[in-house]
Amino acid sequence: MKILHTEWMRSIGGEAKRVLQELLAIKSFGWEPMLAASQSSWIAQAAKEAGIEVFPMEFQGALDILSTFHLTRLIKERHIDVIHSHSSKDSYPAAYAAKLSGIKLVRTRHMDLTKKPGILYHLPDAIITTGSKIKKELQNYGITQPIYSLPSYPDAKLFHPNPAVRQEFRQTYGLKGVVVGALTGLKRDKRPHLLIEAIKHSEATLLIAGVSNDEEYFGQISELIKGHENIRFIGYVDPKAFLNAIDIYACPSKKEGVPQSIMQAMLCGKPVVSMDVGSIADLNIADNILLAQNPKEFFQKLTHLIQDQSLQQELGKRNYTIARTHFTYEIFKKRLKDVYESL
Repeated sequence: MKILHTEWMRSIGGEAKRVLQELLAIKSFGWEPMLAASQSSWIAQAAKEAGIEVFPMEFQGALDILSTFHLTRLIKERHIDVIHSHSSKDSYPAAYAAKLSGIKLVRTRHMDLTKKPGILYHLPDAIITTGSKIKKELQNYGITQPIYSLPSYPDAKLFHPNPAVRQEFRQTYGLKGVVVGALTGLKRDKRPHLLIEAIKHSEATLLIAGVSNDEEYFGQISELIKGHENIRFIGYVDPKAFLNAIDIYACPSKKEGVPQSIMQAMLCGKPVVSMDVGSIADLNIADNILLAQNPKEFFQKLTHLIQDQSLQQELGKRNYTIARTHFTYEIFKKRLKDVYESL
């Protein structure tokens, strides 16, 4: 099977990484993956380095006749079976080209809907969403195409309990006692300030890791942390080492899809406290995640978990088993293969 992915986005991010994940999966099936994307984009470079053929294309949206022409010609010349689009700007020409060429069309929706879905969701032969919430939103708007909820699952070969890595990281950062961790970076929607408020008078240590691109918010966080030696922002670190070193993973976000970081923490055998947003509830299949409906409940559940080490161990073991059974890259590949073969 020959499958052409289209992607408008230029920068690295969750969507671009997901497209690469799918291209590599297709390659592992023994099929032929291809990519149409901007020559200057991160995904184009990453795909080339992975040995995937890339066709430079600058997508412009609904009136992009030029990209439609190039895609239609490419489909004919390379005998492509399926075209799989992602961003709205590449999905229009991809849909036009698929219909003109008589091949199968797949559309992935990566984010929550911001408006009523239009024609792009009535044309595909299959729709993939990155969480059940988006699937339900589409169905509530009367979309009748087959819809598959398929989050991006992490690689269990990379994320797993590693006592040696845990010990080294904790020694490097001088960590003792219960450590709460969050891979939020300093992003407002991720709300690390809620964690700081919850932990600043606790005996636990809070580590916030990730990038910081908002100078104003960085200043606000710095003021909140001042005088609280048990709270640190440590910038970007290896997530595998970070998740092994902590004892509890916390997600205070205002909005999410299905966060990779929570699944990664589960694979590392960590208990999780999270706001019940996006499709995070998809991961809570056996009361294995402590979900909160509001900040007050989040504080209460996090405080209780910090104080109850037996609950920490119980939820950590449960998360590890559930993640290994349901949320790994190998399972993702199998489900993706099923979608393509259904066409």
